[in-house]
Amino acid sequence: MQLWNNTQVKLAAAFVGLGLVWVAPGFLGYAMHITDHDAALYYYPLFEFYARALQSGQSFLWVPGIFSGFPAYASQVAGFLDPLNILIFSIFDGFTGTHIRLFFDIVLTFVFSYLAARSFGLSRTASALVGPSFLIAFHTRFLSNPIITNTLFLIPLLIYVVNGVLDLTLRRRTIVALLALSVGSTLLAGYTQIVLYALLAASLYAGIRIFLERVESVRSLASKSIAPLVGIICGVVVGLPFILPALSLLPLSARSEVASYADATRKVIELGDFTLIAVPDHFYIPYITAGRKPLYVGTLWGLLAVTACVYVVTRFVRKRKIPFDESRLGAVACTAILFLLFSVAHSPLYYLLSKLPLFELFRFPYRFMYVGVFFFALLGAFGFDRIAMFLKDRIVRICLYVLLGAYTLLLGLIVGSNFLSERSIRFMAETGHALASTLGVYHFLDMSKGDAHYAEALERALFAYHELLSFVDIGILLPTAILGFSIVAMLALMRNKVTVSEFKYAALVISCATVLMIPILRYEHFYLPTQAGAAPHLALDYASLEDMQQYRFYSFLANASLGNAIPPQYKLSRPEMDAVKEVTVRAGVPNYHLHHPMGSVDGYDQFQTVDMLTAVEAAGGELYAGYGSGTYAERTDRLLQNVEVLAMMGGKYVISGVELSHPRLVFRASERVTKYEIVLRLYEVQNPYPRVFMPSVVYGEFHESFASLYASSSRRNFEGEAYLDCEPCAPHQGGIIRNYTSKNGLHTMEVETKGGYVMLSEAYTPGWRAWINDTETSLVRANGLYMAIHVPAGKHQVRFEYQGLHNELRVLKLLGLVRD
Repeated sequence: MQLWNNTQVKLAAAFVGLGLVWVAPGFLGYAMHITDHDAALYYYPLFEFYARALQSGQSFLWVPGIFSGFPAYASQVAGFLDPLNILIFSIFDGFTGTHIRLFFDIVLTFVFSYLAARSFGLSRTASALVGPSFLIAFHTRFLSNPIITNTLFLIPLLIYVVNGVLDLTLRRRTIVALLALSVGSTLLAGYTQIVLYALLAASLYAGIRIFLERVESVRSLASKSIAPLVGIICGVVVGLPFILPALSLLPLSARSEVASYADATRKVIELGDFTLIAVPDHFYIPYITAGRKPLYVGTLWGLLAVTACVYVVTRFVRKRKIPFDESRLGAVACTAILFLLFSVAHSPLYYLLSKLPLFELFRFPYRFMYVGVFFFALLGAFGFDRIAMFLKDRIVRICLYVLLGAYTLLLGLIVGSNFLSERSIRFMAETGHALASTLGVYHFLDMSKGDAHYAEALERALFAYHELLSFVDIGILLPTAILGFSIVAMLALMRNKVTVSEFKYAALVISCATVLMIPILRYEHFYLPTQAGAAPHLALDYASLEDMQQYRFYSFLANASLGNAIPPQYKLSRPEMDAVKEVTVRAGVPNYHLHHPMGSVDGYDQFQTVDMLTAVEAAGGELYAGYGSGTYAERTDRLLQNVEVLAMMGGKYVISGVELSHPRLVFRASERVTKYEIVLRLYEVQNPYPRVFMPSVVYGEFHESFASLYASSSRRNFEGEAYLDCEPCAPHQGGIIRNYTSKNGLHTMEVETKGGYVMLSEAYTPGWRAWINDTETSLVRANGLYMAIHVPAGKHQVRFEYQGLHNELRVLKLLGLVRD
């Protein structure tokens, strides 16, 4: 038998074709650029930096353009050490390379989802639809996020391996190789949280299946578990180049402290989110769901999944032993239900899990469904193949009728809202308000803001339904049509109006239409770069070459300028989205400015050090780093009270969405952007610290953190002085710096001095080393954020170099990836 028969070739071609559909605009020069899109605001610029570094032979361990430099390779968001990423971005630019990597991982997910489904004995047709149904559950914001997409193939692969282990269909060497490569690669380039959730899901599935089958002896289980354990251990070893630096960086970051239970559970699956089983997650249904929760595997596919799930539950409730040939279905259903229970609001299971090591570091329970939704896609395949058997169960039929009733009500809501006139909406609002007042609903719900408030709120809600669910938006019309066809198809089967084979044909057509429709609908989020605003940020219009090398800028409250022109709302119009994109580019919103050569005081990375985040918060606390709080007015006040902190961080230019007034801030220009004439203002900070300099005065002052230094020092105006972690400090008499050059994590210069300190305003992070005339010297922390060295009298060659948290630079040089 040939390894690849005709059917397998067709399937491979279908998966490749569907993968191309998913990312086609990217290969045609279009960029994903919605208002809060991680791809546009983080991954395109970050991977552009990465590609430039690889192709020029510079180090990619240190990214100088965000904050005051940051070792992004040690964060969960980069994947810089993954061999596939190194290969791709050594050839392609960041934009093209990002889409190539997304395409590769999407196809890989399709392949392993198919193999996992086939390992259950499911038909080729049903198995082929599992992967696409799994991926349509993810909002475009998440599926275009490489660290998420890089990881999604892991859970189907793990289930395929578990079945291979328990059914003795995979060789031990194959098991070890698959697990080592998959776990290792996802640790290097994927999302660690999802990796651990996937391993937990596979373990739960295996345990439940073993329990249901009750055929394994302890010795047999021990023998079978050896290969998977070896494979996982090898995968962890492969992932060590990321794990070790991440563990070193973690204690310095805000993530070192376990979040409170309230903060950790702010994003959950709530009751209204279950409407997303029926419609895709781009549906914004006011007061019910805001979408973006991974629950939708296709309307009809979801109905089939529920059918399979209810069938299994009824077998358990009736205390009937699950037959051997159904034990795997039972294990899939139980795992799916458990992961859903981990994700819902106020889940006691999540509370218990959050007390375990490692799991305590993670937040937002709904992310369990990044893995759990795969099991629902898999249950849909069981339902597709076995629907005739499932419908013989009376409880299953009753549950389906109830669910179809709810689906019909939802369909009626969507369709009905499209036929309401303005007059009828006002009449409905008045009638509903009068009824609620008469029945005492407001009092019962402890709503005490007054009748006028709730009358207006009810009217606004009805108008919002009318606007957001309008069939003018094809993204609403087509999924609604799918919802209607799915209801009709299922009812027709249950009422014996069609045969099972006719139903399966209809289900195949509806499901294929769904998995093609969802990625195509997402094309509206792709823009040509020129349409998204191709001009560099405003500060570059005024910055000199010296500014770009020695100073940074600060994008401050760009959203404030947007808020005045575009009020908060559920859904932006196309012109409003265009305006957001243009402001994003011209304001240099982090990390978009990485496309350009001037670094930023602010940035975005969840692993950024607490010291740096504290300083950014003192300067106004933009939220891109996941830190800082307050209204626009409060944050503006913080900036104006702490302009000296911004100057000490080397921030020479401020691009602001609000007007600022301070003696050290000199207004340079303003610009009206977009059709809404949104005003952006450029200010120049007087006397900022350059990237490298010899301070005017040095003070010896030990401090535990930047916050403690800033709170305790009485001289904190930062007018050229430096506060060093030395007491007493060596004599400082100043000097001259010549021939300064900088690259990624490499700074060289000539220093002539009578003896003094050279300060480098790059973030003081483990991994920096310094040399004077090729003799290594010790670093001293300066100003709580940066570093300095003492240079003896005379003329000297000085070099600062970032070598990595575990000296990774040496390995990169040995491999020829870094040539400088």
